[in-house]
Amino acid sequence: VIIKSARKVTEILPTMTTYADASPRRHSDFSAATLTDRSVDDLISDTLDNESSYSHGGCPGSYRLGHPSCVRLRLLAFAACCAASVTVAWLRSGSLSSAVDTKMRGGMDEVIEGISTEGLAMAANATPPASGIVRNRDEIRSEQIRNYRWGEAIIVNVHITHHAGTSFCNYMKQVGPTPRFNCMVGHQDELDFEPPANPWTRNETGPNAAMMRTAFHMVSWEYGHIPMKPLSDVDWENSRVVSVYVSRDPMDRSLAGDGRVNGRYGVEETRSVQNWKLFAKSQFTNNFALSRLVDSRRSNIELDCQRGNESPAECVNVAKDLLSRFTFVLDQACLEEGLEAMGKELGIQLPQMKPAKVHKSARERINNTEIYEFMTRRMQRDIELYQWSKNISLVHCKQ
Repeated sequence: VIIKSARKVTEILPTMTTYADASPRRHSDFSAATLTDRSVDDLISDTLDNESSYSHGGCPGSYRLGHPSCVRLRLLAFAACCAASVTVAWLRSGSLSSAVDTKMRGGMDEVIEGISTEGLAMAANATPPASGIVRNRDEIRSEQIRNYRWGEAIIVNVHITHHAGTSFCNYMKQVGPTPRFNCMVGHQDELDFEPPANPWTRNETGPNAAMMRTAFHMVSWEYGHIPMKPLSDVDWENSRVVSVYVSRDPMDRSLAGDGRVNGRYGVEETRSVQNWKLFAKSQFTNNFALSRLVDSRRSNIELDCQRGNESPAECVNVAKDLLSRFTFVLDQACLEEGLEAMGKELGIQLPQMKPAKVHKSARERINNTEIYEFMTRRMQRDIELYQWSKNISLVHCKQ
């Protein structure tokens, strides 16, 4: 990069000399090809346009920017900006090991902060991407992970009820501060600020993440109900957010059991056939996860994802688009391996987890072919999404 910067200075030298000979042209008259970053252009021009500042040596005020002495100053300023850009880009690229001394890194952060203000903020990316090029998922993930390692990003776990939220929370508590009750923010946390309701809107994401990071390194958003606002509105690409979604086999999730299910239909071991049939037609088997991820109130499209096997295929496509934006997708079927892989990427301690309880298959637990097949048809779209999520899961579970 340094060699390329030097070559760039060499390439624009004849152009600058020409303007020096032509005299009083402003620096802004240069073409976009000469200086690719407009902020660097403005910075140099504004700085050197101050006649009184350079009236003593180098750039006489009467000659303004066209004077050859000014050209030398402009070259020096341009070279300085290039050097600053290279330094900032190197520091932000993660070249500094996580083992770097904290005090040294803190000092470097101050340097970065100083360089990155106002005009030089854009100089950190002196060569903009070609028109139409958008950062891909890997680039976004890298920035989010790096910011978490530097204490500037917060983990947000989108937890569909019975998707291993308790296990995930227990691991996060081993690593750092989290909300007291199941990692969900509440009045019991006694914060100095009013915690924002979730999910956040796009404009709220950055400020809310920064505020929450002052108290916690991770928070959980649990949805046993349909969210009040669309999850798709959250700025999941924000560099201050490390988003996590744990997927789970819908049949297994429906059999996780809780007070509401057992109270209505009886415990699984003694549930009657009649109650099994009622359970099979309940909300707990009606694309439970899919309907929480996809907002049916979207103004631009009518989507009802709670119509059982008649739910439109578009529900799955919209959910895929959402999960593709997450930093990490884990599979509950091999959660411990997934958490270990995630922990290594985030630079945190590996999980100390209790052995997972091994259940019989859903078919064996239901023990009724008719009811089992009815439930799998009813959850068809949910199952499709789960099978697809395995492809983007951090760890691919063994069969």
